[in-house]
Amino acid sequence: MNSIDRFQDDVWKAINSSSASLSLAEMVGVLEHAKVDLLMQILNRSKTEESTEESTEGRKESAPKLVNRKASPIV
Repeated sequence: MNSIDRFQDDVWKAINSSSASLSLAEMVGVLEHAKVDLLMQILNRSKTEESTEESTEGRKESAPKLVNRKASPIV
């Protein structure tokens, strides 16, 4: 199960939790945890793509890659 599926599952669990109704703070905690998982997956994917590019760089000539390096604030 990937991070997006876990995120969706966590959201639905938070919304549909009838046995123990979650407080708003608990729902926010669930969503924050899922957001961190997604950000880590994106970061790891970016690192993997960069290392793959570096390893193939000597074998073929490629066009320069445009990368958006702006940092977004984590709330």
